[in-house]
Amino acid sequence: MYRDTGVVTMPQPTTGDDSSLLALVKSGDEQAMAALYDRYSTVVYSVSLRVLRDPAAAQSPESPGTWRWGGAYGHSWFVDPAQGLSVVALTNTALEGMSNWGRFPADLSRALYAAL
Repeated sequence: MYRDTGVVTMPQPTTGDDSSLLALVKSGDEQAMAALYDRYSTVVYSVSLRVLRDPAAAQSPESPGTWRWGGAYGHSWFVDPAQGLSVVALTNTALEGMSNWGRFPADLSRALYAAL
């Protein structure tokens, strides 16, 4: 941090290659992290989902290539291209309804595939 006449300013590493910014992030540079976040957050957020590769290992009835995402307070969705399924669940089940931790999405998936 630099102080000029009582105003706090931070250096802005908004340019530079990713390797340089990552090196700065490793050294604790918050502005470098902000620059990387600004550069990639929308791309990363738009593809931050799970893609099923091995249904047996995942103990899932879903087909390989199924992709899913779960959000806060119980909403979750998945798309199984092989079965032609698009499933959206909007619940108020908090952690129980989230794809990564809760039981509800797994139970819903099992019930759906059992009915096929």
